[in-house]
Amino acid sequence: MTNSQSIKTTLLLAATQLKVQGIDADTAKLEAQLLLQHTLNVNRAWLISHENHALQVNIHAAYRAMLERRLNGEPIAYILGYREFYGLSLKVSADTLIPRADTEALVEAALARIAFSSAPSPQPSPSGGEGVISAQVLAASSPSPQPLSHEGARGLNSQRESPLPLWERARERGESHDTSSSPSFPRKRESMLTLNQKMDSRLRENDEVENKSFEEKPYVALKSLDSDFRRNDEFRVLDLGTGTGAIALAIANHRPQAHVTALDASQASLDIAIENAQNLNITNVKFVLSDWFSALNGEKFDVIVSNPPYIEAADAHLNQGDLRFEPLSALASGADGLDAIRTIIAQAPQHLHPHGYLLLEHGYNQAEKVASLLKQAGFTEISHTKDLAGINRVTLGRL
Repeated sequence: MTNSQSIKTTLLLAATQLKVQGIDADTAKLEAQLLLQHTLNVNRAWLISHENHALQVNIHAAYRAMLERRLNGEPIAYILGYREFYGLSLKVSADTLIPRADTEALVEAALARIAFSSAPSPQPSPSGGEGVISAQVLAASSPSPQPLSHEGARGLNSQRESPLPLWERARERGESHDTSSSPSFPRKRESMLTLNQKMDSRLRENDEVENKSFEEKPYVALKSLDSDFRRNDEFRVLDLGTGTGAIALAIANHRPQAHVTALDASQASLDIAIENAQNLNITNVKFVLSDWFSALNGEKFDVIVSNPPYIEAADAHLNQGDLRFEPLSALASGADGLDAIRTIIAQAPQHLHPHGYLLLEHGYNQAEKVASLLKQAGFTEISHTKDLAGINRVTLGRL
């Protein structure tokens, strides 16, 4: 039995309802399409080419049920069950923070400080002890993920890289570019770096460097990587509070020679991250159940990255938009939002090799505070990297 409404009419009505809820016209149209693609398990091209077809009653009912969830404010990433990040399609759940385009600035800043090598990566093995889980071990016992059909709209095993600029990928996955509604939502900027450009001078154009000698010689840190650290195939990266594994998997995907450790205090989050690693066949990541550094037993790394909770506990944004549905423990951190960042900065030196880097994502108004904390902890070459909205979103320092 079919419904009298065509696909075209159904999408127009859905987009209109989403706009009434305050979603901008372009995003509303995109979200209406994504929800129907998910319902039908087809791609956008199929929808457009079949826009005059009528939907079956049961399909229309399923679509309306998902649309109602979105109209009630539930994040579209949770409804669809996935979110694209840095060219990777990642499973998400209500146990995890939704990866955002802002955080891609953290990945790019980290990649700029990890030497690239074509040498194959020795596979990491678990360090032992409770809470240590290796994606490699799990992947070896699981069948390889099957490629999607050309009509699949949901597949977690879709292409691992996206040719689109960062702002276009943000728009494609339905993220708002209005920063007024949340400290985490970016606005469109005209251009961003391509994903595979490594250690190009443009990687420094968005940095505001406090150390004058470093500013005058922007390649000093990058050229000294091989001499300061071990061989490229011994390079170690730590991701604190990995959530879906977004940061760790993006880095591991683009630096396959590196050993990446990703930890989280939530077993539910780690389960999602491990599943994402398996789906993407990324094997150079080790996952650890740990409250920040507590389970690392003195291990040291060359680069430590983190997107910790950094929103003030009383921030009104926590009761608005997508943030209402996300885990509070992954969002808020004390009265000024800096409790987790203070903990990380205080403990990081014990887990960094000499000349190692610590890179932290933070709120739109916290850059100078984080820089001051880094300086007090003995870090040098402190700098900031901007997000898609041109806001200082990442602050980093070097021991």
